Amino acid sequence: MAIKIIYSLVFPPAIFVILVFALSIYFYLKPATRKLSYFLFFVSIMFYLSTCSFVGDKMVSDVENQYPFPSSITGDSIVMLGQGARGEVITVDGKGELTSETAVNVIATLKLYNSLKLPIILSGGAPEGAKGAGNESQLSKRDLLAMQVPEDKIYMDDKSRTTQENARNAKVILNQLGLKHPILVTSSTHMSRSVELFKKEGIEVLALPTQYEAPKKEQHDIFDFIPSVNGVSLVRIGLKEIVGKFQ
Repeated sequence: MAIKIIYSLVFPPAIFVILVFALSIYFYLKPATRKLSYFLFFVSIMFYLSTCSFVGDKMVSDVENQYPFPSSITGDSIVMLGQGARGEVITVDGKGELTSETAVNVIATLKLYNSLKLPIILSGGAPEGAKGAGNESQLSKRDLLAMQVPEDKIYMDDKSRTTQENARNAKVILNQLGLKHPILVTSSTHMSRSVELFKKEGIEVLALPTQYEAPKKEQHDIFDFIPSVNGVSLVRIGLKEIVGKFQ
C-alpha cells in the first residue's frame, strides 16, 4: 500500500499538484512575492480538485443518476448516438474503426434489435476538428450489417457533428418514418444532455444508457483523494456534460 501511494504521488498529475502547492508556500515566505503565492495556492487547489477521483466520481454520478436504466423497454424505434470513430485505422473490415464508446452503443443497439425488431436510426458523422476522425454512423452501419441486421432496418444521419445536431437530424428521419417513441441509446454520462436536447426538438425518448463510468462506492479509499489520470478523465466527462447543457 505504501509503495502504491508513493508511486501515485511521484507520477503526474499528482507531482505537479505538489510542486505548485510547494511553490505557493515558498513564495508566501517571501514578502515581495506573497501576492503571487495566493494565486499559486488557488491554482494548486483547482488543479487538485480537477484531478481527484472523489470529485470526478461525484460529478459523473450526479449526471448518470438522472436517467437510470429503465425497468421495461418499449418504443417504436431505436436512435443510437455515435461517440467517436477513427477513420485511418485498418481493421478486418477495412478502413475505419469505432471507438470503444460507440462500439458499446452498437452492441446495445444490436441486442435491442434482436429483441424488438425495431428500425434503427444511427446519428453521428465525423466531428469537426477531430484529426483522423471517422464517420460514426457509416462505420456503425457496417458493423451492424456484419452482425446480420437487415440493411432496410437501418437509417442514417451521417452529417451530425454535435449532440444538438443529432437531435435535429434524428427528428427529421423520425418524422419521415412516422415514428414518435424512440429508444435513445448513448452512454450514461451523455444521456442527460441528450434527452434535454431531444426534448427541445419536441421528441420524448426512452433513455437506455450504456457504459456507466462512476463506481457505485459506499466507501472511498485513499487513492480516490490522490490526483490521478482517472480523476482527470472523470472530471473532464462531468464538466463536458454540465457545460454541454447550455447549448
